[in-house]
Parts: sequence; structure tokens; C-alpha cells
Amino acid sequence: MELPLVRAQAGALTGAALAVRYRPRREPGGAEAAELAWDESPLLALTVGHDMAGQPVTLQHALVRCREVGGIVVEDPKQRWTTFRSPDPRHEPWALSREGRGLCQRVLGDAVLWDMPTTPEGHLLPAPAEGQRRLVLGPGAIAQAQASARPSWERAELRAHLLVAEALGLAVAEVVDAPLWVRYDPRTLEPVRMVSRSDARTESLGLLPPGSGSRALAGPALLVTPGEARLLHAAGHPLAAGATPATTATTRPSRAPLRRAGGAAPSLAVLPVADALCLGALRVEARPAKIAVWGGGLHINDVELPAPLDWIGGRLTLTREGTRAGSERLAAQVKGLAREVVRTALRERLLHAPGSPQRAGLDAFRERCAAPGSPVSEFMREKPGLDGHALADMCAQSLKQHPLRRLARGRAASRGCCGRR
Repeated sequence: MELPLVRAQAGALTGAALAVRYRPRREPGGAEAAELAWDESPLLALTVGHDMAGQPVTLQHALVRCREVGGIVVEDPKQRWTTFRSPDPRHEPWALSREGRGLCQRVLGDAVLWDMPTTPEGHLLPAPAEGQRRLVLGPGAIAQAQASARPSWERAELRAHLLVAEALGLAVAEVVDAPLWVRYDPRTLEPVRMVSRSDARTESLGLLPPGSGSRALAGPALLVTPGEARLLHAAGHPLAAGATPATTATTRPSRAPLRRAGGAAPSLAVLPVADALCLGALRVEARPAKIAVWGGGLHINDVELPAPLDWIGGRLTLTREGTRAGSERLAAQVKGLAREVVRTALRERLLHAPGSPQRAGLDAFRERCAAPGSPVSEFMREKPGLDGHALADMCAQSLKQHPLRRLARGRAASRGCCGRR
């Protein structure tokens, strides 16, 4: 019997939710090795498929299999590849269900699923490099792999060759600068980027299983299989701390506003922004400010306008069209919005009483904008005598020319609701 709640939890399960990570393990010889680890959960008992004898295998079995031998040999029950099977019983093929394969991909990554026809010994195992010399490729095989049309993240044979040859002290100049490794950075708009071995070594990226990349990570990490993590950790790469389940669980945010004592002073003027490129608001502050540009829920950059517009700040969130727009188009858009902010500030300046803090701040902003050489000095060319008192006289004269009139008798039928009879 299938429970909808369990099915929903299984559909959202990832390696980050189970805190799948690499932890150090002390070997008998005293060396430290990277070992796959995870947190206990009732969802580990979910069935993902069966072995060749028909016995069910669970997600817990899949994690243990990857920890011990680095991957799972997957075979279609309708097409047997008996000649490719390994004599090692730890590499017995499994038949995964569609849901089970998707679950293993989300928790462990697609790189640990070795589809038949293949030989387990042709993949990088979590073992010392001395026993895996067979993975070192010749010049012809390297050139053929580099000329392949496959994406960089699928070239596992080149990564295996690089790590084993590097550990054995062999030359790896052909592939050391090739972008073969997946770098996950939770702080960027596009978190996944391919980097080379030399770049990863320079940045000293921490190691993490492929299914554990999430926005809850503290910093960038290198997503690698258990076999790759074994040799990379031996070469000096640290082990990244996985996201805890508490940080990856979705919780309902509080709708109550966060109140702080002694909050910042109100903005002098506000311009709402809603166009094809961005949404948000720009504000005139009484001090230098910056415009925060966001996209896809991430902070992309801070824009600081030159004086006298450096008092303009706020936040703009890029739309889909805005994320595809070039930097020149966005810069022109921000420049045009800044000029509109100046116009808004000059209009709102006349609405505040002389001597008020808002009026004083807007007067100071107007003086800055009217300085010689200002890019918005043309907005300061007002008519002589057009100040607050002149504006009030103009409004009074307008009311005299267009007096208010009583409503027609037919439109005043609702007097009774006001208490008059």
C-alpha cells in the first residue's frame, strides 16, 4: 500500500536532506582516507530495485554499495550482459525501478550508476592508485576522449586517468587544464560551473558527493564520486561540510515584520520600478547609498552611481528578460531610472513643509544635483519665483476658477445614510 505522504517525501529527498558527505577514516597503515557517510532516516528503507536473485534492495543498500566499491552496476532485466559481469560479488548488477533510479540520482548523483554494458574495473574505485594503473590512458585514448562530443561532466575516464596518473607521478599535462570537474557555488546565480584540475587545486575546493550540492552550503565545493574523493583527498583537498537537514528543510517563514529598535531614517523620495527588465524601488537617501541588483533569488552585484547621484540606492530584481540582457542595456536602464528618481525627488520636495527634515534633505540633494558639471543639472532650471508659497497661490487660484459644485438632485439620493433627512 502506498502512502501519499511517504511518496511526497521520497520525491523531495536529496543527498543534502540526508547530509550525505565525505568524512575522514583512518586506515590500518595510519593514512587518512575519504569515506562516504550519511545521517540515519526512515526513508533509507525505501526500495529502489532488486538484485539478480529478485531480492529487494533499498536506498540504504545503495549508499553502502557506493561507500564500499564506489558505484552501482545497473542492468536491464530484459537484456542480460553476463560476459561483462565482474567475479567480485560486490559488483553484482542491480535492476532499478524508474522511481528508484531517480531517487539514487538525487541522493548520490548519476555518475555512480554504471549502466551495462560496462566493467566495474573500468571505473575509478575508492582504493589506492597503485592498484588502478589500468585506468591510465595512452596518448591516442586521451585524444579520442577529448574529441568526444559528450559533455565534460560525462568524461569520467579522463578524470580517472588524471587522478591515477597524478598519484603515480606520471605526466598529466594533456588534461590538467581541461574543464572536467563540477564546481558548485551556492552564492552565484548559476551554481554549477566546470573547472579544471589546476583551478580546483588552486582554490583548494572541498569535496562533496554530487547529490549534496544545495544552496544551504557555506561555500563552493567540488562534486565528486567516492573513488575520485579518495584520490583527491589524498592529494590535499579538504572534505566539505554537507548541509544539515535543519537548513535544507523547508519551513514556513514568519509573516511578522522584523522590528529593530532605532531603525534607519526614512528615505527622502521613493520611485517604484516595474518594467520589462527589473522590479523593485529606488530611493533617495540622505547619505551615499548603493543599488542592490538581484536575480533568481541571489544577490548579483551592487551598483554605486557617481556623484551627485550617489545618494540614490534601493533594490532591483531582474526579470527573465533582464537576466538575459547585456550589461550595457542594464547600465542604460539604471541611468534612465536614476534621472527619473531626480525628477520624482524635485516634485516631492515641494510637498514637504519648509524646515522639515524631509524638505531639508531634499534641498541638500537638489543643491548637489545643481552643482556645476552635474549630469542632471538641466532639471534644476525652474521658473523664477516658483517656490512653495508661489505653488500655494497657484493652487488657490485654480480652485477659484473651478469651484466645487453640488451634486445633482438625482445623485444625492443617499443622504439618508449620512444621517440627514
